Amino acid sequence: MKKVVDARSAVNHIEDGMTVAILGSGGGICEPTYLLKELRRKYLEEQKPAGLTLLHANGIGDKDTFGTDALALEGLVKRDIAGHWGMAPSMAELALEEKIEAYNLPQGVISQMYHSIASHKPGVITKTGLNTFIDPRIEGGKMNASAKEDLVKLIHLEDEEWLFYPNIGIDVALIRGTTADENGNISYEEEAAVLDGVSIAQAARNSGGIVIAQVKYLAKAGTIPAKDVVIPGIYVDYIVVDENQCQTCERVYDPMLAGNVKAPMEQLKPIPLNARKVVARRAAKELKEGMVINLGVGMPSGIAAVAAEDGYLDKLNFTVEQGIVGGNAYGRSDLWSLLCSGRYVGSDAAV
Repeated sequence: MKKVVDARSAVNHIEDGMTVAILGSGGGICEPTYLLKELRRKYLEEQKPAGLTLLHANGIGDKDTFGTDALALEGLVKRDIAGHWGMAPSMAELALEEKIEAYNLPQGVISQMYHSIASHKPGVITKTGLNTFIDPRIEGGKMNASAKEDLVKLIHLEDEEWLFYPNIGIDVALIRGTTADENGNISYEEEAAVLDGVSIAQAARNSGGIVIAQVKYLAKAGTIPAKDVVIPGIYVDYIVVDENQCQTCERVYDPMLAGNVKAPMEQLKPIPLNARKVVARRAAKELKEGMVINLGVGMPSGIAAVAAEDGYLDKLNFTVEQGIVGGNAYGRSDLWSLLCSGRYVGSDAAV
């Protein structure tokens, strides 16, 4: 079977009512933007496919035209199950207007669910979400009145309360990498993170679904070194090449974000002195050498910047949810934090 196809041929495989899992992590990171925009164009021209269910662990988009906001059309999406909604205001508006069924499940749970689906387990059992709005005794992760189906169950094991998240079958996976060979083997040399593309692909294939991969470059079969292959071609059905694929919504390619070079610390400009920096510096005073610190979105990124400015960044281990360990936070405060000059880029960051 020929795997390399054009974008329209690829999205033609997405039919009414299908469940589509999407790779990505806010700001264009590993997001299959070209595929999403082609799916939007197809719907505007043909009013098909309709009634899709979207599944994505991370927030996807740039608060404008990237990500799931490209699919924010009444009728195209029936249900959106997301780990984060903040990057897609147009989709959130559809939820507020009760034009789609909206769910917010924990990001890590959705990421683990991909593993669960791939291994044919019944679902994810965890205490994550207990006694919060995710708990079915409260809201069950439902974000509006249109969301009526229960996606979370309360169970008891060994006299303890747990939440059970039953698996969600995946019909189509939309993933992304940098280079694919003609057999579908995919490398990530220009990507800013690895995320859970392998798990999503495995989950789709083991659900009887298909995997469509967007890449920037096409290579001859067998020419990508085996150690550089992140997603094996056995999991990939179709490849779509986007020669204009950008690393993030803000930049075509930055080797620091891909971990291909490390910037000298003196090259990193100090963040401006304002209230946010004062808060970050106060938080940094609580840190001790050797600590592992997980940075959230926004103001927390300033903590790593303060550590770099004061010369003790290398004595701490900063991480972000995308799986990157080590380095300094990099990027706009309203987009997902990344770490430049990082020492390790892992997968399945939310697990």
